[in-house]
Amino acid sequence: MNTIPILLIAFNRPKTLLKQLKRIDNLSKRTVRISIDGPKIDSKKSRDETIYIANTWQELTHHEVEMISHKRNLGIYEHLPVALNNMFSDFSQALILEDDIEFVPEFVNFVDQSIHLHENESVWSICGHNPQYVSNPYAANELTINFRPSRFHSIWGWATSRSVVTSFLNVYHEKLNFQEVEAVLEDTARHISCDPFLRQSFTGTWLRKLKGWEQRRTKSGWDTRWVYQAWQGQRLSLIPDSSLSRETLDQSEGQTHFHESTGVPWGNPSGRILNFEIEKLDRSLEISHLKTWGINRRYSWLYSIRLYKEIRRLTS
Repeated sequence: MNTIPILLIAFNRPKTLLKQLKRIDNLSKRTVRISIDGPKIDSKKSRDETIYIANTWQELTHHEVEMISHKRNLGIYEHLPVALNNMFSDFSQALILEDDIEFVPEFVNFVDQSIHLHENESVWSICGHNPQYVSNPYAANELTINFRPSRFHSIWGWATSRSVVTSFLNVYHEKLNFQEVEAVLEDTARHISCDPFLRQSFTGTWLRKLKGWEQRRTKSGWDTRWVYQAWQGQRLSLIPDSSLSRETLDQSEGQTHFHESTGVPWGNPSGRILNFEIEKLDRSLEISHLKTWGINRRYSWLYSIRLYKEIRRLTS
């Protein structure tokens, strides 16, 4: 069986990286490329420790490891596209992990077995994370987890293809045309829900998100543009009904998201085995994913009332 290569993104979190490398060490042999961002003045020591851990692991692991250590600090906005370009210049598919993304091995096995799906031009990515369902995947009564086509595109553990990355990088640095953006969002909203208020609140919320990203893009990362680009290309991702990857609960080295509500450790003490099936798109689940951005039916009705009042004020 072919194994998908892994692109591992890191910077200055040596303990976090070490935990990730131990997870990866449990996978079947594959190529692992580690891309480490360049140093900042205040993080040189921790970055040097990160490089030391990566180099030591490279000598001990059964994987084929390639190290890229950048000489200057690129920041999150530039590091990811540079790393993607380097990776997909050499590989047609890859699994992308950041140092603080934990995962269950079965997810990687599923990606290994599903490489052929990237030959289908409609598949944007295969996601391991579902933000609405993040409990221990081994604790469920039913151990068959469905992957479904979705317009939600998660980036906490995901696999994609060279053609997708190329289309993304080709426009990454271009300014957004907001007349076009609004049309894309309205079209996406029509595919998600028949509720006019949900459509309206989705479009309004993402217009604000994209305008904010445009204004501070070098400080905001890349994920907002990644999601929008998938919508513009009318692409779907596969997302599991229950999370198989997530950002680690450990907050000791400057993780960006606090996990008070999802702080249950994952474990598989009984050695249970997860199975996977690919099912059809479920619109009710698509609507539930909107909660990730604070959008629900109650919000959408309040949003419509606020919008109505604003229109009345402007036209009076």
